[in-house]
Amino acid sequence: MGFFKSSILATVSVYGGLCGLNKVVNLPEPFRYYFRYFATFTFLAISAAYGVVASAICRLCGQPVLGQYLTAKAYYHITSPVLDVRFRVENEEILRKNKPAVLVVNHQSELDLLLAGKVFQPKFSIISKKSLKYIPLLGWFMLLADAVFVDRARREDAIALFSRAAQRMKAEKLDIWVFAEGTRTYAKEPLLLPLKKGAFHLAVQAQAPIIPIAVQNYSHIFHPPTKVFNKGEALVKILDPIPTAGKTSEDVNSLLRETQEKMEAAMTEINDYGKEDAKTK
Repeated sequence: MGFFKSSILATVSVYGGLCGLNKVVNLPEPFRYYFRYFATFTFLAISAAYGVVASAICRLCGQPVLGQYLTAKAYYHITSPVLDVRFRVENEEILRKNKPAVLVVNHQSELDLLLAGKVFQPKFSIISKKSLKYIPLLGWFMLLADAVFVDRARREDAIALFSRAAQRMKAEKLDIWVFAEGTRTYAKEPLLLPLKKGAFHLAVQAQAPIIPIAVQNYSHIFHPPTKVFNKGEALVKILDPIPTAGKTSEDVNSLLRETQEKMEAAMTEINDYGKEDAKTK
């Protein structure tokens, strides 16, 4: 028992030291970038290990998808204080009032995992590329938590998967989170790549609203190509739902265009949020 208590105390002390070091000391470049980058993925691995256990318990209780929420929240709450990086969410009540729904989110970098930790709610499930299921801990937790994996290279398989996902959405009142650009942008200005059609086919099949989620360009906080990793806060804006009731596959293109236009406008609108504060690093 003494060893156990000592281990807990040591872990808490190290964690508190990391939080204090990052908050109080203005670390020099490039050490600041590598320190925070290492912390980001160290705590991701720790959270994924926790997620394996939490998701296994949730699965035994008949609520496997709850493991995604518990793991996402754990990751945000242990990582955000160390990095001193936060996300502020506007219009969060929209997510609570519209279930099931397809959540279309712009995709900037690896830091979007922290973003998901802030926004995720119970009964959320993420769509992810199939290759992630083979990553130790992360893939194990996602499998146990019933994440939706898609192989973009096999269109027929993707169509069948979306059909099954739509059935799950209706049966479980499940919101599906989709990075619909399909890849990270690493852009330094507001940029939304052309959205893929899969999320919109899914919404139509489920007859569920599309909820666009616009995330401020946060390259002033995190931008791997230029080794930037500062403290700061970025804004996330939940946009009004776009209904799909009565829509068919013939409406997918118009739904995609409407979503793209609204997200681009919102990303431009919120682009300056918090950037003066970030200069303090």
